[in-house]
Amino acid sequence: MGNFFQGLLLGSTGNLPDLGQVENWWLNIVVQAVTIIVIYLVAKNLARLRIGGIITCILIGGAVVFVIQNFPQVTTWVESIIELL
Repeated sequence: MGNFFQGLLLGSTGNLPDLGQVENWWLNIVVQAVTIIVIYLVAKNLARLRIGGIITCILIGGAVVFVIQNFPQVTTWVESIIELL
């Protein structure tokens, strides 16, 4: 009976996720939220037949997703630009 409750509380394997798995999970949630927002804005601009708004939403959404997924690389670029100034 003890194994049943341990499996119930800690999951089927009894192992808790490590920090890397939790970080990847949150990154996936944030990227999915940005994607949903971009789809909404594209649909809104499509209803108004604004091609420029559609392209702008897609470009900004893509840039935001890139920054979220490659944050260490982007911060290195920003540091290098600041050092040049």
